[in-house]
Amino acid sequence: MVIGVGFLHADATHKAASCVPDTKFATVDEDFTARPESNLEGIVFDDAQAGFLAGYLTGQLLATMTTKKAGIVGGPAIPPVARFTTGYMNGVAEACPECAPTKLITCGFETGGFNAPECALAAAKELIADGTSVIFGAGGYTGSMAIMYAAAPKGTSTPAGVKAETTQTFVVGVDSDEYVTTFEGGA
Repeated sequence: MVIGVGFLHADATHKAASCVPDTKFATVDEDFTARPESNLEGIVFDDAQAGFLAGYLTGQLLATMTTKKAGIVGGPAIPPVARFTTGYMNGVAEACPECAPTKLITCGFETGGFNAPECALAAAKELIADGTSVIFGAGGYTGSMAIMYAAAPKGTSTPAGVKAETTQTFVVGVDSDEYVTTFEGGA
């Protein structure tokens, strides 16, 4: 048995499942309950719950620190991003009631949205200057560039720019295994 898992458009996945009935297909963030193929499964999870867990872990870390500030560099305020960031803020607040409210900076479509290294750089610099201890990147490439910059040592060249600040901030990612993708396995 072959299992096809992918991030195809829902119609493409549906067509593939119809054309290859002996193969099981699944895709993330799609609900296929209205489609009758028995070899097609949609994997849907609550973005707010995933964000909450990341925020709760952040809050536990912040509770041990002198500066208790978390920040988010988010993509456009579309529903999944809003759910992730709201869940994250609620998780931080639950785990660390004494923490400052989480600061959210979004990079909307007018600034490049999910592919906005300039907005990511500006947002990361603003959060670092504000004394933020942990930055959550929830905006595709934009979020990844923000956390890469924030975590880098001073003088490091990143796609978002050369790190000028001496502060190395803790970072949390959302879109993939950031250690493997954004941080290239620790390279």
